[in-house]
Order: sequence, then C-alpha cells, then structure tokens
Amino acid sequence: MLRGSPEAIGLGIAIGIFVGFSPLMGFQMLIAIFFATFIYASRPAAMAAVWITNPLTFLPIYIFTYKVGKYILPGPEESDAQQIINKMSHRLITLDFWEIYHQFQIMNTLGRKIFVHLLLGGVIVGFIAGGVSYFLTVRIVKTYRKARLKK
Repeated sequence: MLRGSPEAIGLGIAIGIFVGFSPLMGFQMLIAIFFATFIYASRPAAMAAVWITNPLTFLPIYIFTYKVGKYILPGPEESDAQQIINKMSHRLITLDFWEIYHQFQIMNTLGRKIFVHLLLGGVIVGFIAGGVSYFLTVRIVKTYRKARLKK
C-alpha cells in the first residue's frame, strides 16, 4: 500500500528499526522522520517501524541492547547500582543530606554509563536488524507487487 520504490520503503523500514533500538524513547519518531526525509526514504515506513519498541517490547529490547553494549564496553555491575540505592535509602533514614547528595552524584554518573551502554548496544543491534530488514522488505515488496500485477 505504500508508495515509492521497494528500495525507498525498505530504507524507511531499516531507518525505523535502527532508530527503534535507540534508547531515545519519545524522540524516536521525530528522529526517524528526519533521517527518512534526509535520505529520501519512505517516511510512513520509518514511522511504522519505530514501533518495534512499544510498551510490550521496550523492556526486553533495552535489556538486550544494554547487554550487547556492556559486552563491547565493560561497565558498572548491576550490584553496584543496587548497593548505591541501598546506601541512599539508609542515608534518607538518617537524614545525612551531604551523603545523599554524594550518592545522587554517583547515581547520575552510573546513569550516564548505563545510557552509553544502551546507546552503543542499540546502534550495533539496530544496524544489524535494520540491514536485515532492508533486504527482506525490498524482496517482500517486489514479490508482492509482482504477484499483484499478475492478477
């Protein structure tokens, strides 16, 4: 149903899937539209493919991309985050505000490191998934249009 060449539709799907694996939820649709416009890909296909990350799938996708990013670039252990949360809880009870502030700074740094792993893993997984989806989409669209012309 989409207009455009099979390659433009495939490129739109690939862009949408690539962006869909990024940890920039909430901005993914805008980013996909920008890139699709910039390289003359199908914008509707890119917008639809971004929904690979949705309320049902974002958690497993982000866990997977984090693990890929962490495999490539070693980072903080999950136990470090839990230890900091426990310390913060204890400091809140004792109302030691300077220690709470210090722990928030550590959490901020930890959050940045986690984001870096999510972004790195998202780029790697998104690039692979987007590439595969491009070739599959082009083949499917060509086959569908060919079969439709025969009817």
